[in-house]
Amino acid sequence: AKDPVITIGCMTSVYGKPELTTKTVFQLHSCDPIEGVTVVACQTEKQLLSQFCKFFVRTGPDILSGYNSDMFDFVYVFERCDRHKVKGMKYLGVEPHTQTFFKKSVFQSAQSGAIETIRISIPGTIAFDLLPLCRKNYKLRSYKLNAVSKHFLQDQEKDDMPYDLLAPYMRKDSHHRMLIAAYCVQDVALVQLLTDKLQLLTNQLAMSQ
Repeated sequence: AKDPVITIGCMTSVYGKPELTTKTVFQLHSCDPIEGVTVVACQTEKQLLSQFCKFFVRTGPDILSGYNSDMFDFVYVFERCDRHKVKGMKYLGVEPHTQTFFKKSVFQSAQSGAIETIRISIPGTIAFDLLPLCRKNYKLRSYKLNAVSKHFLQDQEKDDMPYDLLAPYMRKDSHHRMLIAAYCVQDVALVQLLTDKLQLLTNQLAMSQ
């Protein structure tokens, strides 16, 4: 995890109460305002990570959803927090002295061979990754978030931002950093829309009973 975390987008919602939905983005360096989004501009990566951890604990979510979040997002942010000695990532749960940890497992099959999976465990919070659920339940040509959104949401296909634009946009000015932050928030919103559209959370809860 050599590259710094430059943006973290969050969306909170209460089941059955869409009017309580909020959007927050933590952005490295100055950032222009985004309509309908709380922008938290941070001067350093360490400050950004610390502010995100405090936000998470203050929010206290019952369910944490993402897309490829188990295998990438959580692991990457955890490693960057460890690098900067931000201890908040290790104590995200409802019990202040109970640590967050990762569980690794290996699934073996004749078709796919050995597949290693990683899942984050946060006391009091259910981590919910849409990517493996989409792969398990739907046969699609591509499982990138943009392709999955286009397939299921149609008019909600996201605006894409090439990876090679991120670094120059970060260096340019607060307007271009706003474009990065808005792109991140767009991803977060799509995850929520997909969860609702496919009733993934409802189905998972029903299967667990």
